[in-house]
Amino acid sequence: MFEQITEEQILLRLALAIIVGLLVGFDSWYRRRNASIRIYCVVAVTSTMTMMLISNEAGSHPDAFSRVLAGLITGFGFLGGGIIMRQSDTHQLFGLTTAATIWGCGLIGACIGAGQYSIALQATVVMMLVLYVNFDKLMQRLGINRQAE
Repeated sequence: MFEQITEEQILLRLALAIIVGLLVGFDSWYRRRNASIRIYCVVAVTSTMTMMLISNEAGSHPDAFSRVLAGLITGFGFLGGGIIMRQSDTHQLFGLTTAATIWGCGLIGACIGAGQYSIALQATVVMMLVLYVNFDKLMQRLGINRQAE
């Protein structure tokens, strides 16, 4: 599980993390959401970097890998929690998709850092599909309407 990562692998993984951050962040930027492209890039790169660091250093402590991953997941939740807002008069929530997307982008970065490229690629494709499909229009086309309040 733990390996010594080469310089080429470091550069590849960081480049992939930037690409994921750019792809996912573009949707947020395009839709004028709360988070910028830079946030997504930083989240993806730092989670990739963290997983590479623990891969290089945790050879004698196998449980360190799971502890670091748990810390990353908690940190993504904390970061996302700062983005969620509630409108006081209607109690409507805003920023949930952005928070979830930051969390997902961080986990994709963690997959890249751990060398799990297939998981990272497939998760990125699925996330991009979910972000770009207009589910409201899809439900209308299927004849499914929201329940009245």
